[in-house]
Amino acid sequence: SVRAALVRPRPTSGPPVIDINRATAVELLALPGIIAFVISPPELGSYLAERRANDLVTVSAPTSITTLGGDGPVELALEEMLFLAQSGEPALEGQPVVMTGFVSWGAGDDWYVTRMQIGCCAADAMAYRVLVSGAERPPRDQWVEVTGVHVTGTGVEPPYEVELDATEVVEIDAPRQTYE
Repeated sequence: SVRAALVRPRPTSGPPVIDINRATAVELLALPGIIAFVISPPELGSYLAERRANDLVTVSAPTSITTLGGDGPVELALEEMLFLAQSGEPALEGQPVVMTGFVSWGAGDDWYVTRMQIGCCAADAMAYRVLVSGAERPPRDQWVEVTGVHVTGTGVEPPYEVELDATEVVEIDAPRQTYE
């Protein structure tokens, strides 16, 4: 064991003596990896999203844009919804959309459908959030599929908060890929 390699037998009196020379570099280097593997951190969720609520989130044009139009709801990623709303896309007006994410809470009874995007590591994670109105607030971190219509004019000016007037909210299991 690592402890046995580091601690010599106790002398007759006094504290144990640490002998660093007996510990190998491999044991010391492997210890953080073992700890991280055994004690894995939880998924990024509402806790982080709510603490990043005041971050100004602007999104770049996604690699592909969903064609809007028609009577039925169109499935949109939150990143794409934010981009379309922030760019003032006229085709978004009156277009029913469906978005999937977890629930994060705001002030009062406000709540958001939320997804996290990670660039290179958890430290740079950004919360993509869309305010949901017209529906009861589900439990925090519950995954939901929200159908609704963009509230015209929201998301265009700072703080770029996009709002969706919900017509249906369905609680679902977390998807296989939880990040955008």
